[in-house]
Amino acid sequence: IHNVLAGYAKYSGQSVATLFGDIEKFYDNVGHVALQQGGEQVGFPKKLMEAYCGLYEGPRAIAFEKAVSEAFDAVGTILPGCSAATTMAKVLLFRLLKSTAKGFPSLHLKNVVDDVSIQATGSESFVATALARAGKWFANGIGKLGLPLSGVKTVFTASSASLGQK
Repeated sequence: IHNVLAGYAKYSGQSVATLFGDIEKFYDNVGHVALQQGGEQVGFPKKLMEAYCGLYEGPRAIAFEKAVSEAFDAVGTILPGCSAATTMAKVLLFRLLKSTAKGFPSLHLKNVVDDVSIQATGSESFVATALARAGKWFANGIGKLGLPLSGVKTVFTASSASLGQK
């Protein structure tokens, strides 16, 4: 999407920048209290959420070919192979993404599981200011959910070096 917006911005004489946010080890860091609160706030069925959290807290073992580990307890995670894992990600992030979109309606927000992109086009000063504010808003919201942003995979790309410096 950044490349499409960059092409449009170049054609129309505007600046463009994208903030790519990645939540580090998302499924390993999801707290069940935050997940249940998020579910309640978006109207996810309480009994179903309790069932998923119970499943996620159960003993696990890792199997590879003929080898199997000893069982271990995993507390405060989402089971990555679970058919509802991406739904749980949406439940947890929905309110933050919605509030970010509402607070910054001129920006383009995209989300795939734990990856979020926030994009802006316009004058260089608008793009720098809007994306900085939206990025801070988003990072603070992720922090309130008890999730860490990846220091390696969270990146900023801009259509010019001067925009990147702002």
